[in-house]
Amino acid sequence: MSSLFDHFFDDDHRQRQDINTLRLDAQLDADNIQLLCRRLDATMKRLDRAELVLEAMFLYLENQGLMNRETLARLVREVDELDGKRDGRAGVKPTDE
Repeated sequence: MSSLFDHFFDDDHRQRQDINTLRLDAQLDADNIQLLCRRLDATMKRLDRAELVLEAMFLYLENQGLMNRETLARLVREVDELDGKRDGRAGVKPTDE
């Protein structure tokens, strides 16, 4: 017959459960890290491509005499401030108005 003490303080059983729980948590964390790394890599590739396309479009407009860097900078500030904050983010899309 096991004593009440053994029931509440079965360290071997608790340690095995804790180790198994930690092992499962570590595997889930590793899987999540891998997924997040893949998503970050894909996002960075999309951002790099978007920067390339935007720069090419600006160069085209500049070469056509339709836009210059000062005008672009002014328009960027205007779009930035549409949400009432100058924070470098487009909080409100111009088409939302």
